[in-house]
Amino acid sequence: MSPRQSKKEQNFDLSKKDEKIVGIRCTKISLAESMLKILDIENKANPTIKFKINILIRQNLILSQLSTHIIQLTEEKKEKPIKFSLDFDIFGTFIADVGLKPSDLSEFAKLYSLSILWPYAREYASDQFRRVEFEFSSLPIINPQLVTKDLLNKKLIKVDYITDLYSKGTILTS
Repeated sequence: MSPRQSKKEQNFDLSKKDEKIVGIRCTKISLAESMLKILDIENKANPTIKFKINILIRQNLILSQLSTHIIQLTEEKKEKPIKFSLDFDIFGTFIADVGLKPSDLSEFAKLYSLSILWPYAREYASDQFRRVEFEFSSLPIINPQLVTKDLLNKKLIKVDYITDLYSKGTILTS
């Protein structure tokens, strides 16, 4: 027993716990589609960032799709600003240890998809703006918990379950 360790700490044994630790791993993140277009400066759309998340669950597999819509103005000082929109979808593939219930997978995907996928989305958007030489400060760092709560309240997170890929009519919506 070390001098800082009490008798109580020394006798604590993790193997006697009833809890089972299971893992969910992100195995792939990929860009599905993207569209960058210049808008008419008189277009009434205000600068904004909007998200929508679609989740597909089959057995121990989760596929999360983060759809992002950005309308922004450039920060060019010499000429008049350019208004543009960028729409893109990023997919995250997750594999869970066997034994998790679909409802647990659904809760994980709803609560953590944005947290995991937003840094990739943010970097992708910044890269696109640099490539077309728009003067633009990077997209904001967001609080994923608050944004996720807002998306849930607005019903912008959708979960579908696939029970069997080979039968007809097998997608169940929550």
